[in-house]
Amino acid sequence: MKKFLLGLICGITISATTVVYASDTIQAFLYPVKYAFNGENKEMNSDYQTLNYNGHAYVPIRFLAENIGATVEFNNEKQQISVDYETANGLNLKDGWNVDYITVGNLKLFNEGNHTKIVGQVKLKEGRGYGLHVVLYLRFYDKNGILIGKASVSNIQMDGGQIKTFEAVGEGDFSNYSIATLDASYDKSGPSSKGFPPGELNVKAESNNISVGDLRLTSLDSFTRVNGHISISKALDSNEYKVSLSFYDETNQLIGTSLIGDVDWTVSGGVGTFEAIGSGNFTKYKTVKLTVDHL
Repeated sequence: MKKFLLGLICGITISATTVVYASDTIQAFLYPVKYAFNGENKEMNSDYQTLNYNGHAYVPIRFLAENIGATVEFNNEKQQISVDYETANGLNLKDGWNVDYITVGNLKLFNEGNHTKIVGQVKLKEGRGYGLHVVLYLRFYDKNGILIGKASVSNIQMDGGQIKTFEAVGEGDFSNYSIATLDASYDKSGPSSKGFPPGELNVKAESNNISVGDLRLTSLDSFTRVNGHISISKALDSNEYKVSLSFYDETNQLIGTSLIGDVDWTVSGGVGTFEAIGSGNFTKYKTVKLTVDHL
């Protein structure tokens, strides 16, 4: 794909044409050619023209990009044209609450001292609207399902169907993460994409001060992601606690565990959401137990 893009953008050799240089200007000629993308004919509108310059055909980059599913953006401050398109790896990272209108992929992480820089791509599903502000929240876990880093990106302005490159920075070095997860939203997504809390959070710790419910499990490679709602009726005295979920099969055999992270256990009241990651696939569990242990 990259070679294809570069070849067309930089120019396709055609029959020789005389070109006259004058100072810092050039003389080019209109080149009335037709275009076919994967066998389908496409016509330029009156805003676009193909030029013949120095024996090469020059194609308007926006016309080319939009016809192969890419998006183009010009940054006036940087004087930079950005072309974003989906690679063979795809944009396969989805929100754990089954929100499929925003996907992320092609993540690259770089350790920069006390921080980690994240570069990736985000796609907003076709037909969602125009001029929307997309918000991304990324979490990164090690091989044991322990949260080791997080980063957020806000106010990415996008239209439906667009792909854009984004950058984010998180504290610490988590460049050697094992699995990443995504929470995503945009400003016109309507009612809570995470659904409304159930009337009762029926999985309770023995102390009854923490309860969870509405559990949604998703298999991610060699891990299971757990999303749900959580309530803390009585705050703990510190965050030095391990709050975990244990999952059992129909024979009451333990098939997986996950640690709930990124929650402030010293704040009580209300119902929020949580995420937990565990090794293996235990999406077909039968029962679950919530435990709270002091570290």
